[in-house]
Amino acid sequence: AKRPKTVQTPEPRTMGDKMADDSLAAAAEAKTEKARIKKLKKEEGRRRAIEIARERQRKQQERQREGNDIGSDGIASCTSNSKRDGQKGGRRSGRHGARNQHRHKFFAKWLLNTFPHLSQQPDSNPSNGLPVRLKHVLDVAGGKGELAARLSMCHNLQVVLVDPRKADVCSCFTSLV
Repeated sequence: AKRPKTVQTPEPRTMGDKMADDSLAAAAEAKTEKARIKKLKKEEGRRRAIEIARERQRKQQERQREGNDIGSDGIASCTSNSKRDGQKGGRRSGRHGARNQHRHKFFAKWLLNTFPHLSQQPDSNPSNGLPVRLKHVLDVAGGKGELAARLSMCHNLQVVLVDPRKADVCSCFTSLV
């Protein structure tokens, strides 16, 4: 007695299965679309970067030609713009000097407004008999000493400047403050 061969028929698909398959297909399509857009943006960025580099190179060559013009006497004149030569990459800036060259002045004002007790002078004859304690300001990483100079010379505060470099507060005061 032979056994009859059983054939498995696929189960009928429900509407929920079809919707799940559709959403998976849509998600996969959206993912490939995002990847395609990302690739296009990357290519556009590379193209733009190359374009910018070529433009900068062209401008630099023009500047060099302008600086090394040959005059009517056949001698090459070599003129240089000291501002341009001192700047990084030969770029010209629209402003002169540092944008925040007065930052120590603004910080000193903020410091005195925020901590008004710093500018108050201690009593010379305290009623409690304890010795007078002066208030000090600690300037950590003070650099050239602009803030220390302003606080000590202009506002008569005791300032301790901590920086690995040597700072000349007096010359800083006369030149910057």
